[in-house]
Amino acid sequence: MPLFHATDKEFTSGETVQAQGTSSYYSSVAALLDSGRPASAPLRKDLVFAAESLVAATAFCEKQGVPHKLVRVYEVEMHSSHSAPFALIHQIDRRLAGKEDCQALVDEYWSPKREWAFWEVIGPAFVVLNEVRPACESDVLLFMFKYDRDFDQASRL
Repeated sequence: MPLFHATDKEFTSGETVQAQGTSSYYSSVAALLDSGRPASAPLRKDLVFAAESLVAATAFCEKQGVPHKLVRVYEVEMHSSHSAPFALIHQIDRRLAGKEDCQALVDEYWSPKREWAFWEVIGPAFVVLNEVRPACESDVLLFMFKYDRDFDQASRL
């Protein structure tokens, strides 16, 4: 199954991209998830990220503030990874801020049982296979409607 990583950086085919230490995004979420992770799963706090679809990778990059015209998408391969619903990250972050219980979300993150539109794939490294054209803006917009359903589903767990 192809995986995709979107960024504003330039990579070359065959390049290995490794995690660069603790991620600053959602550090409290990462700490909670890592405390409940299965032994075989990669650490959430020290990872590289990919998406299972071209449009999800493009949408994620744009939501990180990269203008569409600057988004570069790469098909990548991960040898060690875990796939999880991305919407759970946002919901865990909200519940932690409100000091609410997050266990059902943590459980679904590590052992997903529901259908989700946006799956993040995390691991310690990926290998760049080739650069591909980003998803078009209209596809990204349609994808975000699907992601909104993920977010609603996560809020009900």
